[in-house]
Parts: sequence; C-alpha cells; structure tokens
Amino acid sequence: VSDGNGGKKIEAVAHVSCDDTTVDTALARSYLKCGKGTLVYKNEKFYITRVNEERKRILGIPTSTWNTSSTTYRAMTRDYFGANIMSQLGFFMGLGEDILSTFTSGGDAQPEKCLKSYNASGNTHTIVLDGKALAGSDELGNMTLAIGITNEQLTSLNVTIPISLSIVNMTATVNLTHDPAKAGNFTDANNLNPSLFGSVLHL
Repeated sequence: VSDGNGGKKIEAVAHVSCDDTTVDTALARSYLKCGKGTLVYKNEKFYITRVNEERKRILGIPTSTWNTSSTTYRAMTRDYFGANIMSQLGFFMGLGEDILSTFTSGGDAQPEKCLKSYNASGNTHTIVLDGKALAGSDELGNMTLAIGITNEQLTSLNVTIPISLSIVNMTATVNLTHDPAKAGNFTDANNLNPSLFGSVLHL
C-alpha cells in the first residue's frame, strides 16, 4: 500500500480458525483451542487477536452453538515478534499451554543448524527446517515450508509442523494465500483498533 510519500509499505493480515468438534474436549483443549486468530502487520508492529470459543452444552451435551470464552489482544514491535516468533505464532494458532511450553521452555536453540534442505520446482520453493534446532526441544519435528512465488511476488505459504508430546502426536498446518491482484489496505478493511491492544511489547 502507499506510504503517503510516494513509496510503498507492507501491510498484511493473516487469519486462522478451528471449529473441529473433536477438539472441543478438556484434554484436546490443552493442546489446541477452538476459535479464531488474526495477525496484522502494520507500521512495523504486529497485532494479534485471539478469540477462543467453546461449544455451548446442555446437560453436558455439546450443541451446534459456539460461545466466545475469551478474547486476548497482543501488540508488539517487529523485533519482539522476531525474538519470540514460535510462542507468538503458537498463540495466534490457538495452541494449548502444553504445546506452547514446548516452544518457550528455554531449550538450547541452535538457529545456525536450522536449515535441513531447500528445493525449487517451478513456482514452488520448499524449505525444511530442523524443529529441534529451531526450538531447542525434542518435541518439535522437522518443519516444512512450501513457498509459492509468481512474477517475483509471494502467492502462497504452506507450513507443516509435526509435534510429538508424551501422550499425543499431532501436526499443525498453516496455509496462507496472497492474491496480488487484490492488494490493498487490508488492515483498514479489518477495522484494526490499536487502542484495544494496550501497551506494545518490545525488547
């Protein structure tokens, strides 16, 4: 979008949602929460809104109605987001505390050993990252990033993250699509209100 001075700046909005009924149990919610996440990048800051939802129950039986259980707002500088990227993306996706603790346990991360492989085929670039080296944790498997680029513009990003805990194995996937023909001021369209986010987290 225009920066008001004849130049351009990047604005981006990402959405994620989960309304899988099999996830809406007490045990499952410790690993993955139902609900919606919105991540906005604007003016070199990241804004994350996380809305967690639970099914309304009658006599203990889940109905088709979803109720909002909590809404949390986070604002942070680009540097803070970069330094805490795993935990912030986990929060955005609704990963439970058991999994988030895997990303924030202070393990011995070795970023210089993260890249395992790279391959380009047509418009798709595939990168495999060593999850253990990235997060400093045995629970995180190799992450696969499939990046679509057309005419030097990012058109898609697909991320696969295997997670292995003591009693459960799961795979988190993120699929983002960008249509260059529809580029515009997305953040205004999404009614970003910085006053909801309180103080900005920074290093």
